[in-house]
Amino acid sequence: MTLFEKYGGMPTIKIIVRNFCMEIMSRPNLARYHEGMDLEGLITHAIGCIAYLLGNSIFSDEQINNLRRHHHHLGITKHSYGKVAEILREELIAAKFEHADVEIVINIIFEHRNDIVTRR
Repeated sequence: MTLFEKYGGMPTIKIIVRNFCMEIMSRPNLARYHEGMDLEGLITHAIGCIAYLLGNSIFSDEQINNLRRHHHHLGITKHSYGKVAEILREELIAAKFEHADVEIVINIIFEHRNDIVTRR
């Protein structure tokens, strides 16, 4: 069973991601990376990413492998990436994910850090 299935599939992911994106957008340092982006578009994109990380195949491996190309122009810093990971951790905990499962997701997030961070 994937983490996606274990925690209720798409209904749960949608709640987590909506809260996650709203929190990101409430922080000016993080919201600046999404200036001019439609909030619903951001949420839809993030739903696909988080669902993929939890074991659902909404995104293809090719799409995930293109993370660098999709994020390079944003100039995301290591600090900002860490803050986003912290927010995701908080949302997973709030959604009653088990500690070990939260750590699995966060470790996967950090495996992709070099694909997204372009500024130290």
